[in-house]
Amino acid sequence: DSRFVSLYAFYPKRLSIERGDVVRWHFGSLVHEDHTVSMPDPQLFFRLEFDEFSCDPDGDEGAGPDTPPESDPQSGEPVCPEGSTLETDVSHEFWGGTGNGVLSGLNDVEHSGIAGVQAEHLAPPANPDKSFDVRFGARSGNRPFKYFCFLHPMDATVAVD
Repeated sequence: DSRFVSLYAFYPKRLSIERGDVVRWHFGSLVHEDHTVSMPDPQLFFRLEFDEFSCDPDGDEGAGPDTPPESDPQSGEPVCPEGSTLETDVSHEFWGGTGNGVLSGLNDVEHSGIAGVQAEHLAPPANPDKSFDVRFGARSGNRPFKYFCFLHPMDATVAVD
């Protein structure tokens, strides 16, 4: 990121390391865009429940309680009673990150949370030094571990020997 351009890619695109090594991603120079580092598998990651739908009868400023939505019988989509607004409340694990800092295999999840200039105004940074560290505790085998940005079409891999 700079004053004039934002690059939507991780560099390097493929990293090779030894089992037990730590990789650090830096967010400190982001000027315009927020990003995440989320791993290892988007399919597994998207099954996590980072948000919850609710029906808001009186807007965010109103005192009325939010209620769970009903399920549309034909589409299965969440619907609210007339006069209520369907909204999504994003959990702390999405904003602030989740995981223990050690990727132990394909069924593990490590997520930096949202990091960058705009994210600092929405929630306190999970890591004040604006970096995200992951120790790779498992070998990747024939397929390197994939990581991606939850907010943008960016991905890269880490091959662990």
